[in-house]
Amino acid sequence: PLFDAGSLRPGTHVNAIGAFTPDMAEIPGEVVERAFVVVDDRKAAASEAGDLLRVARRPDAALAELEEEATAFVEAGAKGAETTTRLTAFMRYAGQGWEIPVALPYKTFADADKTEILTAFEAAYRTLFGRVIEGLGIEITNWSLVVASVLPETPPVARHGCGAGVTARRKRQFYDAALRKSVEAREVDRAEMAAGCAVDGPAIIVENETTTIVTSGYRCVGQGDGSLRLIRKGDIA
Repeated sequence: PLFDAGSLRPGTHVNAIGAFTPDMAEIPGEVVERAFVVVDDRKAAASEAGDLLRVARRPDAALAELEEEATAFVEAGAKGAETTTRLTAFMRYAGQGWEIPVALPYKTFADADKTEILTAFEAAYRTLFGRVIEGLGIEITNWSLVVASVLPETPPVARHGCGAGVTARRKRQFYDAALRKSVEAREVDRAEMAAGCAVDGPAIIVENETTTIVTSGYRCVGQGDGSLRLIRKGDIA
């Protein structure tokens, strides 16, 4: 650009005729974005006017619309929650049939950010393929913008290795492959397997739609996050 956007006062009239290729520019993009634009030939301007095409290629308006929609969605489900915004550009060398995701900072982009974007793309490309390709143009084919509520810090779950035994509601048999024979096992309700509660195999832990088989060589212990931990009996201290 030939001048700084801040040098123009509101209402200033600008005649610009020198940017006659897509890569030329006389006027700062910020000025074009807020201006009322008149062209002499719309078809020619759509293919040649660098000042207009450079602004059209900037993603700010589309990203702002995406953020507004995503934020409204998050707000509906987590009203008042603190949020974070992640921006990913899907980029490639011109002519390639596939893109790679490139993480970028979410901000209002300006022409000066071109180097930052290219550097991020080359770093991501080098990480995946160990090299970059010199002399090829680079394209952004798509954008992904994610707005998410900030998750609270989750303390680590204490690991339980033993604990109180649970009461079997009945006994039944299953085939223990390690022993190569059928064994009589205690049947335990899954709801009884609270944190620290244990049952030694052979055992069957039942719940709606699934069953956990504890073979003869293992102990099963309920964990604080609701999961079940299987421990080989020889590893129990």
